[in-house]
Amino acid sequence: MPDTIDNTDDATELTDTKDRVSDATPEGDTSDATPEGSDSESDDAGLSRRDIKYRERLRETEAERDQLRATVETMQRREVERLAAEHLVKPGSLWTVGVELENLLDDDGAVDPEKVRAAALDARQQHGLEDPQAARKRQPVVPLEGRGNTKGGSNTWADAFK
Repeated sequence: MPDTIDNTDDATELTDTKDRVSDATPEGDTSDATPEGSDSESDDAGLSRRDIKYRERLRETEAERDQLRATVETMQRREVERLAAEHLVKPGSLWTVGVELENLLDDDGAVDPEKVRAAALDARQQHGLEDPQAARKRQPVVPLEGRGNTKGGSNTWADAFK
């Protein structure tokens, strides 16, 4: 038995196999390739475990920040609608007429009541939206009978039997 092992044939065969596999894959096929800017293990290949840990914590923090930003925006929208309800019957219609939330905030990011009032009055005037005070003053309508009771007197139990 010889003391040395000749692996030249095996190495040549391995190289030939790799060439055949790369030739079989079309050049335009990038199904195994990761898209640019993606978060993959290859991005982390040159980083230490500490760097990878910090990168993961950063991603978690960014996700939490985005969730909190969405929560604050929802709260701001609700506050705008609450304030707009004084001037519009349907305060959600403020968003359908093209008003942007950013235009209703002050420098600190808080909802500015004056800007909301101005936007609601402008939307009501331009789009013919109903004034909530006028709607409250109007008597309720009974669909089959016309308007509700418009008499100023009070109804008592005894009046019902007269």
